[in-house]
Amino acid sequence: MDSDLYKAITCDDIDALREMEKRLKVGDQLTPTNSTVLHIACQYGSISCAREILSVHESLLLKINSRGETALHLAASQGHFDVAVALIDAAKSSKLQPNTSLSVAQILIRTANVELETALHAAVSFKRQDVVELLLKQDPRYLYPRNKYHETPLYLASFKCEYHMIDTILKICPLSTFEGPDGRTALHAAAMNRSGYECMKLLLNKRKDLIKIADNHGWTAYHYVAYNGIYEIVKDLVRVDKSVGYLVEKEHKRTALHIAAYSNKIDTLWELVKCFPDCWEVVDGNGQNILHIALEQYISNPRAAHTVRFIIRQGFKASNNLLNQRNNDGITPLHMIANSECYVEQLTDPTRADWVVDWDVVDKNNDTPLDVLHDRYMTDVYDRGLPNQALVRRTRNGVFLEDNSSLLEIFLRKQCGRRREQDLKKLEFFKGKNDIEKVEEYRRAINTHMIVAALITTVAITAGFAMPGGFDGNEGPTQGSPILIKKTAFKIFIATDTIALLFSLSSLFLYFIATWFEDVSSMEITILVSAVLNIFSITSIMVAFITGTYAVLAPSPGIAVSACVISSFFFLLILYTCARIVRRVYYVILS
Repeated sequence: MDSDLYKAITCDDIDALREMEKRLKVGDQLTPTNSTVLHIACQYGSISCAREILSVHESLLLKINSRGETALHLAASQGHFDVAVALIDAAKSSKLQPNTSLSVAQILIRTANVELETALHAAVSFKRQDVVELLLKQDPRYLYPRNKYHETPLYLASFKCEYHMIDTILKICPLSTFEGPDGRTALHAAAMNRSGYECMKLLLNKRKDLIKIADNHGWTAYHYVAYNGIYEIVKDLVRVDKSVGYLVEKEHKRTALHIAAYSNKIDTLWELVKCFPDCWEVVDGNGQNILHIALEQYISNPRAAHTVRFIIRQGFKASNNLLNQRNNDGITPLHMIANSECYVEQLTDPTRADWVVDWDVVDKNNDTPLDVLHDRYMTDVYDRGLPNQALVRRTRNGVFLEDNSSLLEIFLRKQCGRRREQDLKKLEFFKGKNDIEKVEEYRRAINTHMIVAALITTVAITAGFAMPGGFDGNEGPTQGSPILIKKTAFKIFIATDTIALLFSLSSLFLYFIATWFEDVSSMEITILVSAVLNIFSITSIMVAFITGTYAVLAPSPGIAVSACVISSFFFLLILYTCARIVRRVYYVILS
């Protein structure tokens, strides 16, 4: 194609195009991909040139390039709505006589490229909502076929989670094909995306039977929901058809519950457990329950430890069965926990009656979990050249320590590793202490915390009476009132200072109450709550300082903003502290 002609079309220079018409056969000009001048105009959205070309070279309307694309394909993929309208209008008024009963407009819309994709496929693929609606309205009765990859426009829209596009297709073409590749449907496609919740609801409202269809691998919508963590849709699926949730996929014979454990989707796992509590102990084709699967994932992904703890915590007494259930290789989850050193806090808490497990259960090698712990420890000893000072012998019933340490200590030492050094130190700190001694330790800690709370209270009270900006000394109804009382920053200062005083006094009161307790658990809870209140009060004091400073320095914005920004760095420390507390609370809840 002539370079000047190409440049004129891409720039939508209609005058230059008309000049070239006088000396070139514009209609015969082709690019290396056999694209005509109309293809180029539609690709670049050159509406003026496109109309000029259509008026002179109408035959180019149905021409295809080497990829089998018409000009409409390019206009649709690029989202040039006005160009697409011009093409369709030209096709409607065309005097071309095709050798078919279809109109020129229908031929243009239904023409498929080498990948068997129509212009609608292209518009959906590139999320051109307005072009999609335009094309559908021109040929609403046409059942758009699958492309080379067995994808229909509806399937593509579902896969991309284009809610409005799906809604448009279903409204204008109610007979649209829902099927997709590999036996999947549009519902499967929506479930393959974490954000497919609303799209799935829309599809189910149209055709509820889609939930019963499994793909070529035996995966139903439940399996895809579990794998991608779309927990919001679980209840909607159950309302449509609960029985499908019990189906297993072909390869590993896993239910949706197993898939959720495999993919570490705790929220989805929780929703499925509530809807299918009788599936809790179901095993897959390898004889593995959900705990086996979660532990298997932990080996390659340490973050799966959260899933393991969740399953054990939610299982209550059923967890005992899960822990001691052998798979087809004769291995129990308890053996896997011992071998992988996955820290499970519930198993190390001797005060929980629910976690009574069979520590003498044997695997196919006739080893107990403690035997596995011993082997793991001894391997580490020889590999790392460490002295063997603790374990001296093992028996059929487990491991014995020279210093008569408890099972809890064995499990902590072998299971937690460096990740739980703090818990181990805490255990060693309290080793040999009775509850009375522990309470005394907490009371000594409370004395320190009370000093902090008292200081915060003092600062809050002092700040409340020493108002920023001073008081109005002029005679009149406002005498004695704060000068800055009408400023927003000052009002925030008063509010946050009051909150700081409230939280610090509450903390002091709880510490005072805590000194009456005699049991360790009540003492721990009280100290934790009081510490949180102290953090909130310190944060409020800092906010009060920032707003009070800004209220006073407002006439000098540069200084005021600088002081506020510098003071705000303090909140990074607060965020770090809150993260540590949340992590601690998380482990307390798990236990």
